[in-house]
Amino acid sequence: MSIYQRKFNKVSSSSKVKVEKINVENYKDRGIKKILLPSRGLLATETIISGCDLAKQLGAELTVLHIVVLPFLLPLSSSLFQSEMYSESILNRAVAIGEDKKVKVIPKTIKARSVVKAILETAEKGDVDLIIVGSKNSQTLGPTTKKILQKAKCRVWVISPTKKKLLKEEQV
Repeated sequence: MSIYQRKFNKVSSSSKVKVEKINVENYKDRGIKKILLPSRGLLATETIISGCDLAKQLGAELTVLHIVVLPFLLPLSSSLFQSEMYSESILNRAVAIGEDKKVKVIPKTIKARSVVKAILETAEKGDVDLIIVGSKNSQTLGPTTKKILQKAKCRVWVISPTKKKLLKEEQV
């Protein structure tokens, strides 16, 4: 019991406090076991680091997702070599960050027409407990982030980089 709680409840600081365990009906532990982190690109390093830290702390599985967006004129089976190579480099970097943080990162690339739809479908199929979304701006949310927040059936955390790190990454 904290000092504030002891003072509020008029309990002396030296007395013993017995904490009783209560049973709440229909309570289900909503622990986070699976995390999905959609990555925009190489500038999302801080988001991946935060995701790795959280996964390690919770003992959760972390999947880093990169979506290769295909134009409507091309079939989904089309190969976009440059985009696929970029996606591979992003995911390799995420795996390396995970190894550095001692967290297993599951890399995943998806070809899709809609980023939002791909993220939400991946989260539902993978029975994800939490989606971590990076935001470039701490003041306003982009349209993709807003749609994910509105439509996701699980919890969503939005991470905004610190101004110092954002400035350094923009200078690179």
